Amino acid sequence: MKLNNSFSKFLSRWLPVIGSMGIIFISSADYNPYRWLPAQWFDGSRSVHISTEEVGQLGHFMEFALLGYTVFRAVVWQQSKSYKLILVSIAFCFGFAISDEIHQLFVPGRAFQIQDLLIDGTGTLVGVLLKYMRTRFES
Repeated sequence: MKLNNSFSKFLSRWLPVIGSMGIIFISSADYNPYRWLPAQWFDGSRSVHISTEEVGQLGHFMEFALLGYTVFRAVVWQQSKSYKLILVSIAFCFGFAISDEIHQLFVPGRAFQIQDLLIDGTGTLVGVLLKYMRTRFES
């Protein structure tokens, strides 16, 4: 059974969004999402010491930059590029960021943090604007 072309395009646009959201959800459900990183990054044995808080901030930023990029990519699929779609993409991602922080209230060792929301919003903005600029140069 072959999928029709428009449904295939729909999936190719929205599956990355779902994947990005899944990555965020899974990492938020983990009380210690940094345990898989090399211990030397955090033990001070290197000249550059990185705290788990800094890694977490970078993680939030990157996750939401990816989400912003993929959401804007999905919403401009069949529509003309406009500032309204930028706002829709940002609002969608920020709503998900709020739900992510609420989700963390129920995970032992995690908490709702306004600072994370600000970082998520900044990452979203960067991701959406990168995709917006890329689509402007493609057309």
